[in-house]
Amino acid sequence: GLMRKRWLAVLFATVVGLLVGAAAAAASISISQDSSTPNPVPEGDTGTYTVIYDVTRNAPALSGPASVRVQTADISATAGSDYQALDTTLTFSGSLLGGTETQQVTVLVNGDKLNEGDEQYQVLLAQEQGDSVTNRSVTTTIKDDDPLPSLSVGDASVTEGTGAGTTTLSL
Repeated sequence: GLMRKRWLAVLFATVVGLLVGAAAAAASISISQDSSTPNPVPEGDTGTYTVIYDVTRNAPALSGPASVRVQTADISATAGSDYQALDTTLTFSGSLLGGTETQQVTVLVNGDKLNEGDEQYQVLLAQEQGDSVTNRSVTTTIKDDDPLPSLSVGDASVTEGTGAGTTTLSL
């Protein structure tokens, strides 16, 4: 009877309070380089090397959908020649129970035979909607694996005394 109704009312109020409290907690998005990809990443002489990034959303119960733009930015590496630029938007669905959702994006590093030293680029999160961003960027180093240029000059000789002449040296 009455005791049971009061018990159900207290239980209902407790559950609603927990859900409202969970919904008030902020959802967040962060980015990191996936543990399967080394940093620095190898450059290679030809082809491309795939670098994987994890974009993770931690959401409380009753959170709505969210989105975030993911894009690359040059530091000392140059998009187009050292790596292939990325500019995409990820969308995360809403969550009744809350939890963690991870989506992956990739950046391709271009191999070359130029000695240019190690170079860096960033992958950035921007224009977030629905959530806050707790880790906005990750920096990746491309490890230059090309040898220094070299020059060698062998012995050369010219016989003197034969009059005027020209000697050509080619490098």
